[in-house]
Amino acid sequence: MATDNDWAEYARIQHEIDIRTTLDDQAWGLEAAAEAALKQHSSQDDIERTRQTASRRERYQAVLRRTRLASAVIADSPSPEAMVDARGKLRVAEGRIDLSDWRLLLSVAGGEAYTDLARVHGCSAGALRVRVVRLRRELLAA
Repeated sequence: MATDNDWAEYARIQHEIDIRTTLDDQAWGLEAAAEAALKQHSSQDDIERTRQTASRRERYQAVLRRTRLASAVIADSPSPEAMVDARGKLRVAEGRIDLSDWRLLLSVAGGEAYTDLARVHGCSAGALRVRVVRLRRELLAA
């Protein structure tokens, strides 16, 4: 159980968090230090070490996000012309199949699990997979 000293240290760290104007590695370090302050037998050294470790970890994660996500966004961003073309192709595809089949394809594309869809459609997940494969083939052939 946290002692009065632990709560005082926690309050001090929370005050430091409150006066910060940016959400950066130091802020994440302070959050981790606040958590450590409430754990049993946390010394000042443990709290400071926790703050430094969390700050370092957040800096590392920020670098990974900047390098990985930035390159993924640049590589995967379609041009406005390609987006308009894709919308046209989707409208044509929607007109070629039944509304229920179109809704099934939208659900699958949206990431819904086949098991959940099977309950809604009253059939097995395998039957829906086969139906989706056939629908995709039908749309590609047209």
